[in-house]
Amino acid sequence: MNTPSSTGPRKRGGGTGAGARGRSPSAAVDQEDVSEQAASVLVSRHNRKNKRRGLTPLLRVTMLTLSAVAPVLISRGKGAMELVPSQDTMREAVELMMTTAIWALPAGAPPPTTARGAVQSSPTPPPSTFSPYETRIPATLSDRALSDAELEEWRLKLRAKASSPGKYPANRFKGRGIVLSAGRRSYFTSAYVTIRALRGHLKCTLPIEVFYCGADELPTSAIAHMEKVYQVKFVDVTMVPGAKGVNLAGYQLKAFAIRLSSFKEVLWLDSDNIPLRDPSYLFDAEPYASTGALFWKDYCNMISFRKETFGVFGLPEPQDYVQPRPNKTTIWQHHCAAEIETELETGQVLLHKEKAWPALQMIVYINRHHQFFLKRLFKGDKMTFHFGFVAAGLQYGLVSQAPAAVGLTTEHLGDKRWFCGNTMAQRDPSDGSFLFLHRTMSKYKDVESFTKRQGTYRAWKYVAQQPARDPWHLMYRDELPPALFVGKSAGDQYECARPTGARVQLERAPGAMTKLETALLGYLDDLENLPFYPKDRVCNADSMFFCTHA
Repeated sequence: MNTPSSTGPRKRGGGTGAGARGRSPSAAVDQEDVSEQAASVLVSRHNRKNKRRGLTPLLRVTMLTLSAVAPVLISRGKGAMELVPSQDTMREAVELMMTTAIWALPAGAPPPTTARGAVQSSPTPPPSTFSPYETRIPATLSDRALSDAELEEWRLKLRAKASSPGKYPANRFKGRGIVLSAGRRSYFTSAYVTIRALRGHLKCTLPIEVFYCGADELPTSAIAHMEKVYQVKFVDVTMVPGAKGVNLAGYQLKAFAIRLSSFKEVLWLDSDNIPLRDPSYLFDAEPYASTGALFWKDYCNMISFRKETFGVFGLPEPQDYVQPRPNKTTIWQHHCAAEIETELETGQVLLHKEKAWPALQMIVYINRHHQFFLKRLFKGDKMTFHFGFVAAGLQYGLVSQAPAAVGLTTEHLGDKRWFCGNTMAQRDPSDGSFLFLHRTMSKYKDVESFTKRQGTYRAWKYVAQQPARDPWHLMYRDELPPALFVGKSAGDQYECARPTGARVQLERAPGAMTKLETALLGYLDDLENLPFYPKDRVCNADSMFFCTHA
């Protein structure tokens, strides 16, 4: 979401080369169709038999197991069992255990919301209470009620998929690299700036693969320029067999891009997420080296998924869980609840495919079925990663430091009270220094971005930091001084992140941020003068590059 060609992604047998237009893209998601058919058959059989017999799944398992005569089970490791063909009743018992019994948790057990405990050093916070603060963003979650039957169906499908995630294709992936996505004007502009920063400002030589959704999203001249000048491989995901028939024009592209990239070890970056220094060293850092996956935290009081999610993934629902209503996308609570772990922020993801293969397969499965999971349960992709690890029963590394916010104040009006955070600053997992700057607002959607045309006016002036369990507040334009929103694209800047705790540290942005932002604005100037970035920014059939995503 590149190194020089000598160190770029390599083509290998079986159609695993990265790229499009003449290069053989990564092959299909292993056994996806077979697993899906098996899951559907299993769910149908389970529902039909239980309805006919009027038995609960657990009682049915018990009766069938006791009635079987001398059954033989052979352990295949990690809890998987193979039935030596003998009796139909025992076969049914094993099928039901795969989909019900092995996922049972003791009554009253707390939800393992960090996938059996994410590897981090943060202490358990004291209890706090819920008090919802709902956003006013237009609806994205479906307003159709989630029925018990529908939830049970997906619960069984997930369990069936988790019991057979598919074998890791040992010869398909090699090396380490960065993966991004870039399509149409807004994402390409951000990706261009990020790639320029990686190659020029940070001197990063990791290979880079950029995924996009169809020929209408990027002109061939733009792709040719990027591949030649910055040694970046572009992949049209619509031409990859493993993505055929899947609508990837949304959050779900991230999981597929990671899965279908040619790299064995992947650093995913959102196109508007820019490292402050070369991130190559992260592949050898802990806790990633031990777990094979590293994630970063979101603001602690942001809730983006419905409480039914816990049950679908075999977890007990926490008490007093306040969730987005169907006509809302997220909730920003006034407090960070102790019983709910902080959500992930997946503007950057570090993942070792071989070590985390079962979890990655579950993540892809969840995103493949985005019409249910991303429209009914989740807002966005970030918690699909967490629950993918939960479903697979694997552990991931979690950076213990809380994110900071980078942004502006009204100091030019003689008033520093108003802080507008437009960028989330994530930290190094070892020393806590700032490492990633993820622009949540004030994005580079076009070379005319308002941060570019104001001379000394910059987006990164101050850094606000507060303790990990202190809540943040999402504020909107009508709650803030108009002076925070200036320039041609000011209408796109409709919210700010503000700290609300009493222990806030507000400091000038460090010189490294200022220097990086200067370089980024220079890259925008360069992009405006490239021949494939026309002055006439009109969305039409001949210039889909300047159309926004639906």
